[in-house]
Amino acid sequence: MGRSRDMGRVLIVVVLPEDHPPSGVWRIATAWPADRRTRAIYGERV
Repeated sequence: MGRSRDMGRVLIVVVLPEDHPPSGVWRIATAWPADRRTRAIYGERV
């Protein structure tokens, strides 16, 4: 998950490695806004 400080949102982002095994280049597969429960869990870890 990642926080957008400017937008005030938390996004869940799924990334996939470009190479197998991973070499350090990752691609975004999908992303969506975190729901209230997920934001609460994220807040406890930050």
